[in-house]
Amino acid sequence: MQEGSENGGKKEVVAERVRLTRREKEQKIVELYESGYSYKEICKALRVAPKTIARVLREAEIGDKRPEIEERLSDLESRVRKLEGDLKELERRIVKLSSRLDEVVKAVKRLYREAIFV
Repeated sequence: MQEGSENGGKKEVVAERVRLTRREKEQKIVELYESGYSYKEICKALRVAPKTIARVLREAEIGDKRPEIEERLSDLESRVRKLEGDLKELERRIVKLSSRLDEVVKAVKRLYREAIFV
């Protein structure tokens, strides 16, 4: 803050406008909201739209849950890998059973032919 000129014996304080980066502004929005400031007060103080505040707070809430989300995603990925392995095993067993079924069908056809000749 800078001190301005004296006005009738009173010193006038002029606030410097500091340009915040987007990240700094987002952090400030979260800080102010968590400190109990209303959307209207934050809009006025930081010169942002209410939609911006809502978006930043929503993203901050998701960011807080990020470790939990990543853990659940990792768990799901390992389960998918296990299911893929199970699926490959089932496919192998199906191929094996299919060849055995072919052998049984051939045997039944042979028996049927022999039964006709008897």
